[in-house]
This record gives sequence, structure tokens and C-alpha cells, in this order.
Amino acid sequence: RDALELGDALPRTPPEIDEVSANIGITEPETLVLAGLNRVAAEHSVPEPHLRALRGRISRDAFVPRIDRGDPVRLPRSWVDTVRRWADEDVDELLSTNARIIGDASEMRVGVETKVSEGPDVQQILDASGAALAIFADEAFAARQREMTGDDRD
Repeated sequence: RDALELGDALPRTPPEIDEVSANIGITEPETLVLAGLNRVAAEHSVPEPHLRALRGRISRDAFVPRIDRGDPVRLPRSWVDTVRRWADEDVDELLSTNARIIGDASEMRVGVETKVSEGPDVQQILDASGAALAIFADEAFAARQREMTGDDRD
């Protein structure tokens, strides 16, 4: 911060971050549920800070605790040839430069051993959707309770 002369652009003390939550990836069905949420939120002009908080809560409170979270995100089989071509073009271009490559450049290519997705599992998407909807139901119930008790805090 000081070396870059950023002034007060960044706090002196970094914020506390839950390292477990910060490093948990989401699965293919969870990704599809959040993609759907993003599309609907865009149609309804949901403010980005609210949407970001909601996605975080869904990921943390609805997705992560589930025992069977679904298949990992993988390259769809229908995209393998296209992505392989892109990767080959990028690696070939990189190798034609003076860039110093550490490691095996072939690891940047899409190999035959690359695990691919056969397509989303409908039941996994339904399970992830149900978990996400439970968060909405919980928020709606809490809002209704606040309304009934006259507590207008958000």
C-alpha cells in the first residue's frame, strides 16, 4: 500500500476473511443455479452489492453444507475441440516469443486425458436449486417476522 503510494485507497489492516469460505469452489449444478439467478437478477435490475451478498450467502449457507454437492465444473464435451484449438493456438504463439516458460508447455494444452462433462445432471440441479430456494424462504420468513413485530432493521 505504501510502496505503491495508494494513500487511503486500501485499509492499513486487511479485512478478516473466512479462509474456508473464501477457498471453496462451486460445482456444476451450483454454477448453473447461480447463472440462472444472475440472469433473473439482471432482468429485475437487482443492485450488484445485494446480488453479491445473496450469491455469497447461497454459496456459504446453502451449497457448502450439502454432503453431495454434485459434479465438478468441467469442460463440456461439445466444447473440447474448440477449446483444444484455442489452447494450441495460444501455446504455439507463446512458444514463438521470448517468454521464459517454467514447466512443461504441453500442460497448457487440452489433452486426451482431460476430464469432460457429459452435461448437467438434472437431479443435482434440482437439489442445488432447492437448497438456494431455502435461503430465499428463510429471508422472506425473517422479513415477515420483522414486519409483524415492527422491527424494520435489515
